[in-house]
Amino acid sequence: MILGLAAFTGTTSRARADLVGHWISGAPDLIETSGYRSAGTHDGVAVGNTGALAFSSDVPDRCTGQSLDLTAGGVGVMVGKSATSDSGYVNTYDEGIRSQFTIAFWAKGFPGTWSPWVCKRGEDSIGWQIRRMGNDPIAGFTLRGVDNEEGWGSSINVNDSPAIWHHFAGVWNQATGTRKLYVDGVFSHTVNNNTAQAMAQATGKHLTIGAREEGGSGYGGYFSGKLFDVRIYNMPLTQNQVLELLPPTVPSGLAAVPGNAKVGLLWTPKPGATGYTVWTKNTVTAEEQTDTTTDAAFSKTGLDNGTLYLFKVMATNTMGSSDYSTEVSATPVLGSAKDILTFGPGASVATNTIAWTVPFGTDVTTLAPDFALSPGATCTPASGSTQDFTAPVVYTVTSSDAELTTLYTVTVTVAPPPPGGVTDLVLWLDASAPDTMTLAGTTVRRGEMVVIYLAAANRDPAVFPDPHRFDVTRPN
Repeated sequence: MILGLAAFTGTTSRARADLVGHWISGAPDLIETSGYRSAGTHDGVAVGNTGALAFSSDVPDRCTGQSLDLTAGGVGVMVGKSATSDSGYVNTYDEGIRSQFTIAFWAKGFPGTWSPWVCKRGEDSIGWQIRRMGNDPIAGFTLRGVDNEEGWGSSINVNDSPAIWHHFAGVWNQATGTRKLYVDGVFSHTVNNNTAQAMAQATGKHLTIGAREEGGSGYGGYFSGKLFDVRIYNMPLTQNQVLELLPPTVPSGLAAVPGNAKVGLLWTPKPGATGYTVWTKNTVTAEEQTDTTTDAAFSKTGLDNGTLYLFKVMATNTMGSSDYSTEVSATPVLGSAKDILTFGPGASVATNTIAWTVPFGTDVTTLAPDFALSPGATCTPASGSTQDFTAPVVYTVTSSDAELTTLYTVTVTVAPPPPGGVTDLVLWLDASAPDTMTLAGTTVRRGEMVVIYLAAANRDPAVFPDPHRFDVTRPN
């Protein structure tokens, strides 16, 4: 989960990794709302044709509020106190993010050639940009002062006609020597560089949204489109954390499993979802209920047996909610199943008997077998309880409707010891007879198993009198 606020530790010092900049998150203003710095420190200010700056109710799907509308052209936003020329300059977007950061935002529209959506100069060998790559229909993450600084590599076309909303996230991590770009939560590409290389800071230039501060003075590279939810984190987000910045998609694979006065629900987890809302409807009374869970599974209890219920689920996170999934239905019922399904481990389960063979040397007076029952059924003795199997033990299984029972008689057999007994030092081998032969009056047919028991060597009473007596003078 992505944290929303960070501890402030001073005007120029680093703070805990967190959201350090947040603009245009729904309100029709340019106020910076992360809370990382004191209120008003990094608010935005219109630059260029300031009268053309507007706000629009056109926002990404399932988002609310208003977006920044720059479609009139020639206007952008610079962030206050983000350049050394500003009185009260704070290095939040320079030294504060030099070795790692994430820039994320929604944009509708496409910049001009080599122009940015968001940047801190990103030219003249300083700063960074998320921008259009040349005249191509793709985005790139430019970072100055490192290898492969332009940031080529994307194959995702984002120059749509008509324009649609896209979410962009650029992630810089000097420790791994990587810049990653995500488009609509989908991994676009990685740009690699030497981990010893650091970003060249653009301390004398402002952080800008929808424009770029020029090398001399003034602003240019204006973006004629719309922007929404611009964020900067002073840490490299993972892909799943990036997905948390987008409203989640509709859950899929919803399945319902009925039980006694309950229905179990399962669905496929959605990346980026931090929770789910489960909707239930009683088809007899038309009563509707909603429950929340953080897992992709939920057990709805307190239902009426024999009544048909409808279910659907939506995914949620801090950016909003998905649409509901397709409905599924189920009718909770009292079950009549009353079976032991597995027992043991390794036992053979029949209609009313269970045969369980345990290894030689097992103490059958203190066995605690685990077993699985039909859904909703109960059993006495309970699974995992210790029993004395010197004599057969009877297990009684009762169905969930308490109407039917089944008796299982469990018999435990101890396996025989290996050849020679477990106390002997034994070396023995298995082999098969290559041909039919008679050996010591016994016929062994071709292919039959023969045990070669080396511990019996020189101890054959048919060959040696008193074979177990140690006699160094014994012939052979």
